[in-house]
Amino acid sequence: MRVMDLCCGSGDMAFSAVSAVGTRGYVCGYDSVEAMLERARAKWETMYRKYHFPKELAEFKQGDCEKLNRPDRLFDAATCAFGIRNATNISRFIESTCGNLRRGGKVVILEFSLPRNFFFRMVALGYLIIVVPILGWMITGKLREYRYLSDSIRTFSRDIDLSKMLMDAKFTNVRAIPLSGGIVTVYVGEKSTFSQVTSPQKPYFPELR
Repeated sequence: MRVMDLCCGSGDMAFSAVSAVGTRGYVCGYDSVEAMLERARAKWETMYRKYHFPKELAEFKQGDCEKLNRPDRLFDAATCAFGIRNATNISRFIESTCGNLRRGGKVVILEFSLPRNFFFRMVALGYLIIVVPILGWMITGKLREYRYLSDSIRTFSRDIDLSKMLMDAKFTNVRAIPLSGGIVTVYVGEKSTFSQVTSPQKPYFPELR
C-alpha cells in the first residue's frame, strides 16, 4: 500500500502507517513546516536503522496539503491527525486529498471534537477554555498559542460538518466515529469507484515490489 500522511508534523502517524504497510509499501508525510519535517526525518533515521526497514519505505516532504498534486503516483490511503482543523480552506484540503487517492482509496482523519453529552460537553469546554491556556502558560510561558488551540477546537466543532464535506467531495461510506466520549472523532471515507478513470499506476519503488 501507498499511504500519504497529511500535516504529518514530527511523523508519529506516518510511523504508525509504516508499521501497517510492511516493507513492500511506501509512506510519504507532507507538512508545510520544514522544522517539523526535519524532526520527522531524524526520527525516521533512528527508526529504520533500529528495525532494519528499507530507508526508501518512508520520506517526508514539504508541501501545502491544500494543493498537493501527485496524479502520476496515486495513494491507497490518506491519513491526517489533528491537522485539518488548522487548514485555511478545509474544502480545498479534502478535494486535494481526494485527487491524490486512487479509486476506492480511503481517507482517515482524526480530529478533536466536543462530546454530545451535555455534562461531558460542559466539562470539556471548561477544560479547553480555562485549564488548557493556564497550564500551557505555566509550562511554556506562552498563552496565545494555547488560547488558539482552545478556540480552534470549539470553532471547528461548532461550524464544521466534516462528514458532509467528505460526501460533498464524492467520498462514500463516510463514517464519524467518536472516541473517548467524543473528545476526538475519527472520520473515514472511501473515494468513489465512479471517479474519473485514471491511467494505470506504477509502483513508487519497483525495486521493493
